Amino acid sequence: MANVDKDVINGWSVVDDDNNETGSNEERKIEYLKLPEGDTRIRVLDVAPFAFKEWWAPRGNGGKGTSIPYKGKDDLLEAENKAFMEKVFQEADRLGLKGEQRKKFLREKGYSKLPWGKVKQKYVIHVLDRATGEVKLLEKGNGLFKELKKYAMNPEYGDLRQYDVTITRKGSGLNTEYTVTPARQNTPLTDEEIRLYEESKVDLAKLKNHSHITPEQCLAVAKGAKWEDVLKKNNNVEEKADPDMLPQDDSSGEPIEIDSSEVLTDDELENLEF
Repeated sequence: MANVDKDVINGWSVVDDDNNETGSNEERKIEYLKLPEGDTRIRVLDVAPFAFKEWWAPRGNGGKGTSIPYKGKDDLLEAENKAFMEKVFQEADRLGLKGEQRKKFLREKGYSKLPWGKVKQKYVIHVLDRATGEVKLLEKGNGLFKELKKYAMNPEYGDLRQYDVTITRKGSGLNTEYTVTPARQNTPLTDEEIRLYEESKVDLAKLKNHSHITPEQCLAVAKGAKWEDVLKKNNNVEEKADPDMLPQDDSSGEPIEIDSSEVLTDDELENLEF
């Protein structure tokens, strides 16, 4: 039986934690791991993932669709959602709706039509892609990372850095399902794999912070402006935008995956406060 390292427990506690906050950007380039339907074998290389939040704007970045960094209390997409819901609550009050009738009204006229949907909880971690031998970034939501967490926190398995796992993806969209299967035995990384990791890894907090992007720029891009047009310096000289320093567009060829946990439950809907 493996003992679960304290750093592993503390690190993986960020998965499925609603209080996660986002962590300048990293110049080193690194590829994101694609997860096509079927099996993908990897080795996790970090003690735990980095947690962050973002929106998905389907009309953003000139209509290409793009992720939009979540800006916490200063977030303007969330502010528009709140302003929208305030009007819906006021209308429900005006109509005197109560109980199930009120909940149905709020869902159909409010939540299901929120301008920007629900902010997404995401995670990113360095992994070794066994198919190519390359160090890549695995970035997904709760659906996959909760499966990985089960093994990381299980005394029978523990630290994911000690053994390979196979990720199996079935379906897409709300029907996407991930299962994780651990290898039968632990195998140490080779000296070459360790060297590759040390040379390739990036600062994930810096990569996902996007502190150089303002809430106003985020809103403009979400509404259709292009990143390259809005990212300008104070003197209005256009900033050279490194694609690796920007939020990720969906250029992977994979379908957009919506975690079912991003849909509000009846209890969440009942307790919404705007």
